Amino acid sequence: MPETVNDRLLHESVAHSINLSRYSTGAVRRMIALLNATDERLTAELARALAQVEPSSFAIGRLESLIGSARLVNAEAYRTVFGAIPDEMRILADYETTYQRELLAGLLPGDVTARFDLFRITPDQAYAAAISAPFQGGLLRDWAASAEANRLKAMQDAIRSGFVEGRTTGQIIQDIRGTKAKGYRDGRLEGSRRGLEAIVRTALSHTAATAREQVYEANDDIIKAVRWVATLDLRTSSPCRLRDGLRYSADKAHKPIGHKVPWLAGPGRLHFNCRSVSSPVTKSFREL
Repeated sequence: MPETVNDRLLHESVAHSINLSRYSTGAVRRMIALLNATDERLTAELARALAQVEPSSFAIGRLESLIGSARLVNAEAYRTVFGAIPDEMRILADYETTYQRELLAGLLPGDVTARFDLFRITPDQAYAAAISAPFQGGLLRDWAASAEANRLKAMQDAIRSGFVEGRTTGQIIQDIRGTKAKGYRDGRLEGSRRGLEAIVRTALSHTAATAREQVYEANDDIIKAVRWVATLDLRTSSPCRLRDGLRYSADKAHKPIGHKVPWLAGPGRLHFNCRSVSSPVTKSFREL
């Protein structure tokens, strides 16, 4: 049986999901590098502050004033990182809107594209929609504030427990930053890197999903549905496995077609680090 346009769109969407994952991995590395750039300065400020305190006179109430300089370094680091993430989102919005339109233009028969204009979504439109819409319950600026606060709390907890357990300043700093022998992955700051990775990957998958959906909605005279495409491996979540291959209406309602499984946030947004994507399903010649 010959391959249909929708079969080819599905295959291209699967291959495209791999490229999106690679781009996301590169962006994560760039953002973590920005965060890591302040680690040495951050821990130096903490060490300088802790060296001025006698363990016997340490009071929890003094902790806020004690690490004031470290708090400023931490805030500066997150301003830099979350100032760069929108640039990554804008680049991806540009790429994704162009890719989706060219994919349709390249696979649809000439007599279809001659009769139906493919509407173009500008990168600015896709970016504006993505940056103004929440993902996983918050806007990007909300996640920035949360990430900064969580990293500061991890340091505060390390200091509290360190003084209670009678550790030296060097031991407390090592607990916070980790050891060079293990690439500093064994310190409490590693948790902030994992958290940042989840935010970056989810922000980018949210951006790509927004761009795709805008292209689909703008061309609803040709596209009648979207198909959920999940990456099926050992890391695929059960909610995504459940939805793989299911169809939904191409409008904002995303009503289930032929099943009752709800769309919820959609592919790429269903949960943190969601790798699912969507594939357009075109109308038949008869429907057109």
